[in-house]
Amino acid sequence: MHETLNIVFEKYKEKHKEVEKYLKSQGEIQITFSVAHIKKLLNSGKIPKELGEWFLKDYENIEKRLFQRREFLKSYPDNPIEERSLTFEEEAKLYEDMFLSSQFLMYLIQNKHLLEKEESLMTAQGLFNDIDTVEEFGVANCISNSLYHLRELLKTMKLVSLYEGLFEAKSSVRNSKGEAISLTYTFPAHTEEEAQAILKNYQSTMATKGLKVWMAYWIMANKLGRVEYSCLMIDVMKMVADEDREAFFSVKEKEEHWALTKMLRLSKLSRERKIRKKGTSTEVLQWVEQPFLEIQGGEKEITAEDKYPLTVSVRVLMPRMDKKGFAPTIYKNNTALLSPSDTLLAFLLQTRAGQMNRGSKNLHYDWDFIFEAGNLQPTALSNPRGAKAKARKKMDRLQKNEIIEKWNEELMGVCVTPKKQTRKECDKDKKNIT
Repeated sequence: MHETLNIVFEKYKEKHKEVEKYLKSQGEIQITFSVAHIKKLLNSGKIPKELGEWFLKDYENIEKRLFQRREFLKSYPDNPIEERSLTFEEEAKLYEDMFLSSQFLMYLIQNKHLLEKEESLMTAQGLFNDIDTVEEFGVANCISNSLYHLRELLKTMKLVSLYEGLFEAKSSVRNSKGEAISLTYTFPAHTEEEAQAILKNYQSTMATKGLKVWMAYWIMANKLGRVEYSCLMIDVMKMVADEDREAFFSVKEKEEHWALTKMLRLSKLSRERKIRKKGTSTEVLQWVEQPFLEIQGGEKEITAEDKYPLTVSVRVLMPRMDKKGFAPTIYKNNTALLSPSDTLLAFLLQTRAGQMNRGSKNLHYDWDFIFEAGNLQPTALSNPRGAKAKARKKMDRLQKNEIIEKWNEELMGVCVTPKKQTRKECDKDKKNIT
């Protein structure tokens, strides 16, 4: 081995063994950062000087080489760039960059809380400017207000055969403004019996695990500050994991999450209303339609047995949705960590709190509402006393997880005091997010 290369290998040999062992132990993991992040961390002394300066210099060199390559191709589009052999010095620099790159990555993974904090600061003008994404997430009102009717929409879905092998389940309700809110779920099935079984499973799943996964995609949108984004699928899964996991999820868990994600793609909300065309007496029916989630693409390993992607590109809100509805309803991040059977009740209570000016009014519900939203109706029919006991424990869990401030039992039901929203300071000029 040439002396120059040997010096580099000897210098980084022991450290590189440590780095390799650590990175292998982390499994699938992704961190997001920018040059601006690294500069801020370096200037504040929160990242080793050698690693920070190396990264910035290496980034600058890469940008310079790319620029030179583009300029060459502009001037000589028909002449390919000839590859030349590296000198020993250049090869040594290449290996040194590789070793330092691994060290840099290990440091960022070990200290990702610094990146998350910096990301939070740098995305203060994010999806919703006054939400503290460490504790809360927002959902556009035009979606959350429609989903407040999810119980009734799921319960009243009717099945229609569109054509052979394809069915549609649909339901509609009227909101307080007289607008028609509709839910449709389109899916393949061989027979009507099979379609009925799929619909029954959908009705129970959408109000539990499906709602949790839908929330996870909105939480990620809030953290990234975009309604359209790409990320590792397991990063979304972490938002609803019932335990603190950094990387490992079983194949079964990934397949289930992907199946639920595709279920959301096939589910659509629509809102329609009658309006009078300007300057005329003619009325028209205006409607907007929004999939629960748009899947725009992603990446997956090229193996036949893979039934889920590694990364997903999604959109949680379509750009044509009315801007007036983009104000948020606020939810606690802990909502997505609840048991699936508690999720719908927690969602409905927080949605109603937002509609009633969160924190300023108590909410009053009868036991039938709590039973239905809390997936306790079958128990209530066979054992009303047992259903109430379970409902009380459910309300206690919501209070313990800080979904609500407190609750009290009343003669015919419960009184709920909503949790006050945690607002953060932000610049007066708001970022355009549509």
